[in-house]
Amino acid sequence: MEGLLLAQAIAPLTTLTTPRSQAGWRFPDPHTLVLLLRDPAAELWIDLRPPDPSVRLLRTSSESLERTAPTPFAALLVSRVQGALAAVEQHALDRRFTLHFAAGDGFVPSPPLRLEIELTGRHANAVLCDRDGRILGAQREVGRAVNRYRELRSGLSYQPPPPYSKPDPRALDDQARFEGIRGFTLRDAPRRFDGFGPQLSAAWARLAAVDHADIIAEPQQAAVLSALRELLRDPAAALISDPQPHRAFDPADAAERMRDDRRARWRLGAEQRATSVLAARVLRAERQLHDAEQAVARATKSAELRQQADLLMSASFSGVRGEQRVTLLDFDGEACTLELDPALSFVENAQRRYQSARRLEERAERAAQRLADLRLQLAAAQREAAQLQQLDDTSLRLLIEGEGEGGRRRPERERRPGVAVVGPHGFEVVLGRNARENDAVTFKVGRSLDLWFHAQGVQGAHVVVRSGGREVPDATLRFAAELAAGHAQVGREASVLVDYTQRKHVWKVKGMPPGAVHYTQQKTLVVRPKRVSESLQDAESSG
Repeated sequence: MEGLLLAQAIAPLTTLTTPRSQAGWRFPDPHTLVLLLRDPAAELWIDLRPPDPSVRLLRTSSESLERTAPTPFAALLVSRVQGALAAVEQHALDRRFTLHFAAGDGFVPSPPLRLEIELTGRHANAVLCDRDGRILGAQREVGRAVNRYRELRSGLSYQPPPPYSKPDPRALDDQARFEGIRGFTLRDAPRRFDGFGPQLSAAWARLAAVDHADIIAEPQQAAVLSALRELLRDPAAALISDPQPHRAFDPADAAERMRDDRRARWRLGAEQRATSVLAARVLRAERQLHDAEQAVARATKSAELRQQADLLMSASFSGVRGEQRVTLLDFDGEACTLELDPALSFVENAQRRYQSARRLEERAERAAQRLADLRLQLAAAQREAAQLQQLDDTSLRLLIEGEGEGGRRRPERERRPGVAVVGPHGFEVVLGRNARENDAVTFKVGRSLDLWFHAQGVQGAHVVVRSGGREVPDATLRFAAELAAGHAQVGREASVLVDYTQRKHVWKVKGMPPGAVHYTQQKTLVVRPKRVSESLQDAESSG
């Protein structure tokens, strides 16, 4: 709020000759302070909402306004500021004024206090001080990390903003006013005169019918001075862009404003939380995909290890223990030097290389099977991160609540195990990826009436359909059974038998290894094995 507008808004209070008793404070939202005054009844609305804070004095009194103190600072005002309003002082035409309160004579007498109001754009603030200038509390505390030159914290001495020296246009005659702006543009008015800002300088240009960027010279003198006199008589009326200046302070809108403000603050915090959640998902998916690709790439080394092992086996008759390296002719007649474990024979060194080659090949095969899944997971995580701003409040809440109770992130060990996908009819299907995770999916994720699936007679994934006792359509049953078959050790079978039953019919006996269970009352389906990646691709193509 610009200085001239502030002076006009609080003019009835700056001329106080006797203290005005107060009827207490009201707080329509966390950014707004309303001081109820008596004799005559009025409301002083102080809106500290950045970037355009303002103050209004309404000639009514609405004691029905929200009484609850929504912030600690509001509670401080209610408890400490009990005396009458003794004086209101604007500092020159700055965007800052002080409310001086007399001592209160209630059950517990309160000392004189002053409330410093700073309507300085995005740095707007209210600071309560005692008579010695010691800060008792602030609407927005400012620490050294934010401003090392001017801290606003409880217990410190209040330091006002740095002083400046600009002439008050109301105290100048026409000649001095024109000399102050001649050779400059009206856009320069905030630097030439006190109380001006971008809004009033633009209004001055409109009233004078001159361009905001034109250099003011003698031909414009009459128009410029006439417009300035009109603006100084009623600054608020000059702002044609705000024909209803009191509209934002209509008490009838207070509840709606509070709801909007709460939603905006929740949305901001939720988006920040969701951003970190999705960034972690993308990073995790990228790392898993990179590890799988590296495992596939390392498989090329297995052929070299097998060739070295073959050379050692062919030379085993002439080898002895204790050698650290040996040079042999390979199958192309080229000399080849091999590093050996001196504690092992040639045959044992060869067997070690065969084992290493098999491990590389097995890891590569497992990684190759997961590559499609991992690429789809990474694409899904990146898509979610890109579409975060488009999520409605419900979807955003579900996203952050999925990370832990109350939106707080669960520790890694407490996160729900398994891979969750959505079945054809919207049922959540959860799949275990190893023995320990199978136990967790069955006994932690699964509930009594959920459906549990497992390939018959072989090791494989436990799959749970989160049905909650609802009837599960045949398409969803086959979907879950295909996943259980696709993630079981069934080789290249074209069709697989998959048992399913309610989770309450699955149990574990003490001493059984991870992933091993007993179950009963099962039914059986014959299905074609299908991996998670294939299921997701089918769902996308059918959608």
